[in-house]
Amino acid sequence: MKFLAPALLSFLGLWQEPPAFEVEPQPAVWDELGVNYRLRWQLPFARPGRESDDLLPSLAALVAFRDEAATDPRLASFASLVDAVRKAGDGGKALLEQLLTDEGQLVRLVRPFVRELLDDRRLLRNDWNSEDSRSDDGIAELETAMLPGFRAEPWTKLGGTDQLHAAAILLFADRQAWLDVMHDYRGYLRRPDANFEKIGPRPGKYLCGEDPAGRPFAAVTSWFESDLPFPFSSYSASVHTLHHFDAELRFVTDFYGRSKDVHWMAGQDVHFPLLDAAGELVAIFIVRRYGFDLKGVPDQEDARRTALRSGLGNLKRDAERNFAASGRELRSTTGLPTFRVLGPKR
Repeated sequence: MKFLAPALLSFLGLWQEPPAFEVEPQPAVWDELGVNYRLRWQLPFARPGRESDDLLPSLAALVAFRDEAATDPRLASFASLVDAVRKAGDGGKALLEQLLTDEGQLVRLVRPFVRELLDDRRLLRNDWNSEDSRSDDGIAELETAMLPGFRAEPWTKLGGTDQLHAAAILLFADRQAWLDVMHDYRGYLRRPDANFEKIGPRPGKYLCGEDPAGRPFAAVTSWFESDLPFPFSSYSASVHTLHHFDAELRFVTDFYGRSKDVHWMAGQDVHFPLLDAAGELVAIFIVRRYGFDLKGVPDQEDARRTALRSGLGNLKRDAERNFAASGRELRSTTGLPTFRVLGPKR
């Protein structure tokens, strides 16, 4: 059976998880972060003096929106709308259409993308394909932006495209489940659209500590080699990931890839917890911004969009399955939970 790809074996129900090796966390101080993650590679999302180009403030305002005077309590907040539609089960789609006839401010804010967010039926099927952008895959594609001009290295010396793409999902799981599947690199091999030939964490490259403001962080370095379509062969990169909290105390994951095969590769996830009126977690609204350009490969916009959908979609699928297997008991709603870093033994 060795000639069958892991993703096909998984689809057939024949996949066996490979033996794992584990990278243990090492204590570190912020000044040592450069060993795993160079802060200068964090994506600059707004041109100096043009902060209005950044989509995050408007999304943060949506999450914080409360209409105490709403005649329908299901339209009092983004969280209440999501909670109502989710709890309606098979009737959720009809309920959403009914709620979207409202002319209030919340509906105006969510109407452009909420249908895609709340319909994830296709994503959860085994035959989901990230190459197909569908209205029922639970992935809402947001605006395409240009990588902002930045007057510092390394961004002043990059070649290739300057396009960034953004998409969002609703995660019906906790932060623990998300981090566990993100850093169990064995799972990447069995995903339905997997093109990885090899992938895993780098030994000794899992650092944990606190930033100068006393906020926790974790930095992990991994690597991969991935197939490319004919007539190209493959490309590889070292991926540097930093989990931390920003100045607004939002949970953020910054990541970038470096190798001789890429002009640049970088992205960021921002997590917005959606809480109901009692302060209970309804879902996590996750926004990812991502871009890359491979050297010598005519990768088009569709390839970048597919990579964005693949990354977000597979993490959502696996995290929600992980959460269901744990009994759906919330293990982490605040802070940075401890997570394991696992890779296939070589």
